Parts: sequence; structure tokens; C-alpha cells
Amino acid sequence: MTTEENYIEISDSGDFIRIQPKAYSIHESEHNWDKNWLRTNILVQAGVFSGDYVAEVMTIDFKNLRRQIAILYNNPNGNAKFADIEGYIQLEFEGDGLGHFEVGIAVKDQPTQGAQLTFKLNFDQTQIPSYLSQLDKIMQMFPVVGEIRN
Repeated sequence: MTTEENYIEISDSGDFIRIQPKAYSIHESEHNWDKNWLRTNILVQAGVFSGDYVAEVMTIDFKNLRRQIAILYNNPNGNAKFADIEGYIQLEFEGDGLGHFEVGIAVKDQPTQGAQLTFKLNFDQTQIPSYLSQLDKIMQMFPVVGEIRN
């Protein structure tokens, strides 16, 4: 499996967010925290707006995202929130109780002062297993290195 095949993508009628880790950022470090940063491509399409950029995301961010999405599968009326540690990506999921979900997305090209794009996508509860599988593949290719607290 290559890094080209490893991504989580939520899409709706041609609009999407794709989060695609490419490589560990730091290989040589004494600290497990530093070893868990991933150079990650973020690709978005929202109406006529599109773009891609590189973000620094942690392995535990993918673990946390998986946990949040898994909650929704058994709770179609549920809500879940996810934000990576640095602030590049924010996702807010909201279910309608009938198996339909809306996800509000905010992406920033710089964590503290960059440009921000916000948009919404819709998906069905039946898509959740695919999202979980995509995240499992990411976590298999880029496992948490050592023991870290999050």
C-alpha cells in the first residue's frame, strides 16, 4: 500500500475534503511526541473554491477522528467534533436522527493566522464504515510511535 492510497475523504456531490498523510515529519528524536508528526496533504473542493496545502498533523489526530466518527454510526442523532492539535482542520458532525449527517468544515493553511475556508458536506450513515476503514489504513501505515498522551 502506498501513501497515495492512504487518505480519509468525505465527499458530497463533487465537493470534498481529503486528508492524506504522506510521511513522518521527524524521524530522529528522543521524544515520542516529536516522532508522531506527519506531513499531510489537505485537499478541498467547495463549490468553485478548491485548493491544497501541506499541514503538520499528528498520528493521534487520526485516532481521535476515528473515535469521533465511530460514535456517529450507532448514534444517528449524535454530534461529534474533531480538531487537529495545530488547528489546520476542524470538523463538526451533526446527525438528523434518520441516518443523514452534515459536517461543517473549517480548514486553515496556517494554524494561527492563515486563510480559512469554511463549508458543509452531507453524507449518509452507510458511508461511515468506509470512513472508518480509510482511517484504519492510515493508522496502519502511520501508527502512533511510542507512548504519548493526548
